[in-house]
Amino acid sequence: MGQAAGVDTQPAPHAYTVDHDVPVPTSLRAAKIVMVVAAALTVITVLAMWSVAGMTPETVGRGIWVCVPAFIALVAARRMRPSQVRWLWWSVGAGALWVLAALASVGRGDPRGLTQLILPVVVLVLVTRPAARRYFRGWS
Repeated sequence: MGQAAGVDTQPAPHAYTVDHDVPVPTSLRAAKIVMVVAAALTVITVLAMWSVAGMTPETVGRGIWVCVPAFIALVAARRMRPSQVRWLWWSVGAGALWVLAALASVGRGDPRGLTQLILPVVVLVLVTRPAARRYFRGWS
């Protein structure tokens, strides 16, 4: 467009030109880190279980089942973008699966289930904060 009579007629650029330019809320950054740490701890735990108990069909099946929420969390943490609410729900789903697994441990009488609740609850709290929800809905 250019200038007309000394007035700049160029439209003002949008504040964020590309999705990855949108600032990620601090709570969501922390949630991504916690999800990756929880997934890494899950994989390490499964590998330790296999090294101690051996790789029987039961332990392999249990290890794969335990790694499902970890895989979902890693994918969700990697793929989170503004205006994509589905990744909010994938994160909530991974956290919910981890919570259910921890509650199942408590139900079996394993007191470690209470400590296993900590990271998933932190993830659920962080991804459902108002700033994170606005980010996923594209409201910045």
